Amino acid sequence: MKRLYPSLLIALIALPAVALATDRTIAQIIKETLIRDLAPPVVVLILTLALVYFFAGVAKYIGKAGESKDREEGKKMMVYGIIGLAVMIAVWGLVALLVNTFFPGGPPDAIPTLTL
Repeated sequence: MKRLYPSLLIALIALPAVALATDRTIAQIIKETLIRDLAPPVVVLILTLALVYFFAGVAKYIGKAGESKDREEGKKMMVYGIIGLAVMIAVWGLVALLVNTFFPGGPPDAIPTLTL
């Protein structure tokens, strides 16, 4: 039964290619689906979780102001949240810089972008 799930997932991803009789291979369809459709929401979700973690540290720092142990833990959460956000945004920018450097006409596939 466990072997059925990956096969079913691949079949569902490849079904539009079969129905539309496209000339793309299943590997191309999976790559496009993972990179273009799934990666940007995952990146935004991870950034959101890091921001929530930071604000949880702020709440703990302010809410437990009388207890030094909880206050220090809140301070650590804030620092780790800021470090996490900074690293993720720096990597995001580095990826954009590398793609724009090596593919001046635009990326071959979509890179993570945030559209509001």
